[in-house]
Amino acid sequence: MTPDRPPLSPAASPSPQERLESLKVGLVAAALAVAVAGTWQHFTQAYVLPHLPFALAPRPLALAPGWSLSALAIAVTGLMFGVTYRYVIRGEANIHLRSGAVAAFVLVRALAGVDGSRLSLGLSPESVDLLLRGLESLGMFGLGAGLIEAGIGAGWLQGIAPAAAPLTTPNPKENPGHPPGYPPGVGE
Repeated sequence: MTPDRPPLSPAASPSPQERLESLKVGLVAAALAVAVAGTWQHFTQAYVLPHLPFALAPRPLALAPGWSLSALAIAVTGLMFGVTYRYVIRGEANIHLRSGAVAAFVLVRALAGVDGSRLSLGLSPESVDLLLRGLESLGMFGLGAGLIEAGIGAGWLQGIAPAAAPLTTPNPKENPGHPPGYPPGVGE
């Protein structure tokens, strides 16, 4: 603990009930992610890849025999998205924050397998793989966000209460010499 930083209050760490709710939301998002990825991968291997003028290296289907590592990675990614998204949407009506969280997960997952030296703007195996992985990720996380919000709205998932109000007033006239938004003693 540093002298210029106040100690964390007991309310700063989540209660066991909060952690259980986060796990529940994460498991819902993980199950949806595996289902969406498995469906998407089956669709692309059955209907998209046969019509391409080149072959893509096949990825194991998320729900096929021998799927365990692929599905596990997808499930962990979905779980982390669910827990993170639950915290992002607490008391926020900002659509940019919500869509930004989805976009961040989509971009990180889609761009993770990109080899920049081989990527071209034309129709190439790398650009098609990037597009297909991006669409798969958009389905996983976009539908995951919608399901989490619908679950919270319906009451079968629990959201997080909005963050507490600032510790000081933002009006410097009421508290001269003290930066607004900081607890007393910080920044003086």
